[in-house]
Amino acid sequence: MPDAPDTRPAPSRRGPGVRTVIVAIVAVVLVGALAAIVWLATPYPAHDTAFDALETSATVTVTDVDGLISFRPHDSSDTGLILYPGGRVAVEAYAPLARRVADAGHLVVLVRMPVGLAVLDADAASRVIAEEAGAEVWIVGGHSLGGAMAARFAERNPARVSGLVLLAAYPPSSTDLSNAELAVVSVRGTEDGLVTVEDVDESRRRLPATARFVVLPGGNHAGFGEYGPQQGDGTARLPSDVQQEATAREIIAVLEEANRRAVR
Repeated sequence: MPDAPDTRPAPSRRGPGVRTVIVAIVAVVLVGALAAIVWLATPYPAHDTAFDALETSATVTVTDVDGLISFRPHDSSDTGLILYPGGRVAVEAYAPLARRVADAGHLVVLVRMPVGLAVLDADAASRVIAEEAGAEVWIVGGHSLGGAMAARFAERNPARVSGLVLLAAYPPSSTDLSNAELAVVSVRGTEDGLVTVEDVDESRRRLPATARFVVLPGGNHAGFGEYGPQQGDGTARLPSDVQQEATAREIIAVLEEANRRAVR
């Protein structure tokens, strides 16, 4: 006699339930959030050599108050530089560069940013200009992300800023300074692995026609500060102190140009 047909229902082939999918999504989001927190909490620290430049000397007084590190020459001009740090880079890493500019007689203020990101406080220069009495002519600048945010500040505050310094940086695509009355210098190294020649060349149309573009042979992205190698960067052939010395000269030239324009 033939077997009776199997009338039992076939096993369900449905995929994971809604609850399982939700749990998986939440887990992914939590892992991503944790990774972001770890990333933000581990900035590039300043090297010990940078802290030597934070000492007050016979010619420059250094103060660190309310997130502003000021380098105030005893015999200073009327010009000052406000410098924003690169993304997730400890602001102290730029002390050697700031000290070189201050030694030439110009006030320099380094701005400590929330979790090291200038995009979270792009208007910080307003506070510096309002509170610092040591300069009448101000230029703003920054390294990498800090430079982009300094450019944005310059565009939004044309009456308060006379110059712009871009260190391995360029203006955001939404920022147009082509008609601005600014003294501008853009400085990058040939070994920069994070900001390309194409990036800088494309930015030319958004900067004044008088802007100067300086290329440092052998310099890289991280060489503007003292914080060591940066992920994705090229290998420098130029010592960082030499790169900073050359950069300081370019910054001083912009400060002097901005001062000349102001007294016309």
